[in-house]
Amino acid sequence: MGSASKLSKASLKSSGKKKFLVFTIEVCPSCNFKTKRPFELGDFVFKPSGECSHCNKDKSIIDMIYAERPKKS
Repeated sequence: MGSASKLSKASLKSSGKKKFLVFTIEVCPSCNFKTKRPFELGDFVFKPSGECSHCNKDKSIIDMIYAERPKKS
């Protein structure tokens, strides 16, 4: 792990900002089935992902990455 990533994690912790939930949206190019899952390190838009769980014909592609505010309980 490089010093830049350590620095950014440290600055996030000390900044006092609220955390967001980050999600990845995958879409199958064959059947257009969309899935929402938690973001994983290494995700990027247009990255080929796992096999489509709906049609099993093609690999899903990451279509979008976004953040949501945590729901208040």
